[in-house]
Amino acid sequence: MNYQATFERRFYALLKAVDPQPRCTSRQEAHDLLLKHWVLICEKNGLPKTQVERMKSHNLSTAHGWHNLDQNPCHWDSNTSPGVRIYLHDDGLIVMQRINDGEEKEILFLK
Repeated sequence: MNYQATFERRFYALLKAVDPQPRCTSRQEAHDLLLKHWVLICEKNGLPKTQVERMKSHNLSTAHGWHNLDQNPCHWDSNTSPGVRIYLHDDGLIVMQRINDGEEKEILFLK
């Protein structure tokens, strides 16, 4: 598979990879699980090594696109259209939701 694969294909590969994993018990554990699998998917799809290495250093911070870190849940928005919003709850719950024109739509993943 080529890195030029659409965001949708890579995103659904993420859902498939994360779904069988045990439920996380903290927000940080959920973040680390998603990042680990996203990095693996991007590597498989040919993302340049320098970008993969930079991605590996991402953390749960506003500098890396996370919002409302002082609240429960916090969230991250993709820059794709239609978009995806990922919510991470303090207890490790992960919710991924489709976003269209800034409006929250269907739930894509809940674990």
